[in-house]
Amino acid sequence: MILAAGVLCWRGIGPQAEVLLVNRPKRDDWSFPKGKTEPGELLAATATRELEEETGLRCPLGPYVSQVEYEVHGNRPKRVHYWSAQIDESQWAAAENRFQSSKEISSRQWMPWRVAFERLTYPRDRALLAQMVACPLLRERLRFTELVVLRHAKAVSRGDWTGDDADRPLTGRGMAQSTALADWLAPWGPTEIVTSPWTRCRQTVAPRAQALGTDPEVLESLSEDQYAADPLRTEREIAERVTAGRSTLFCSHRPVLPAVLSTIGGQVGEAARGRLLPHAGMAVGGFAVIQLGQRADGSWLLLSHELHEPEQEN
Repeated sequence: MILAAGVLCWRGIGPQAEVLLVNRPKRDDWSFPKGKTEPGELLAATATRELEEETGLRCPLGPYVSQVEYEVHGNRPKRVHYWSAQIDESQWAAAENRFQSSKEISSRQWMPWRVAFERLTYPRDRALLAQMVACPLLRERLRFTELVVLRHAKAVSRGDWTGDDADRPLTGRGMAQSTALADWLAPWGPTEIVTSPWTRCRQTVAPRAQALGTDPEVLESLSEDQYAADPLRTEREIAERVTAGRSTLFCSHRPVLPAVLSTIGGQVGEAARGRLLPHAGMAVGGFAVIQLGQRADGSWLLLSHELHEPEQEN
């Protein structure tokens, strides 16, 4: 299976909504920016890398759209995952300076989505655009909030640790996971980091915080003992951060994750809560990316959710 990833970029809302297509001269076609993944590369990272290489755009990913499968030369199966991205004027202006026409991509063009639907060469791309249009992204103005819920990386086992559990650190493998997470989390936008005060959580988010040049906020209620003592406080403090509308990365422990995910989903409704709760079983170093949209009337929508987990030892 050939794996690849791409991005559906859009700007404007309603009748003024446009999507970005690229022209590939070798195939004489119009499609979306996309490309094959590199060894060990997270698919979301492939999407942002290919987007920059083909259009010059550097931007965080928005809601996940879908995946398509088809066969290429020699009947080899290919699966392409697509995310969305809303582009503002400053991002496009910066991309203008980086883009250079090449043998791979001769031009980029913004088109009203109805025109783009006709211009796209492949039925699979038209179906993909129809999926994106069917959700509210292009049709109504939303305030977007991106939330990442992260389980700390691999820690020294409880049985091998004689000190206070709050001080139990990451293993060597866990430290490697935390370093890798700095890159794995890069395709998404949260710049605020909220973490349990326990050592293994603070060590997990440290490389990402350093990459962002920020200091994590320590939240006592994300620790195992404080959650056990006062679960309502944990839920209340998470809800306050979600409803504030700031994109945030939360790092906590396996026993606390159901409360974090349930609280996030609860801002939308019981159906959303039910879709997010299964992510609570994520592996160490795993994370869920949750995209919310808020309408003008204050109601929330669950736009997409996805789970990413590192490979586990046998």
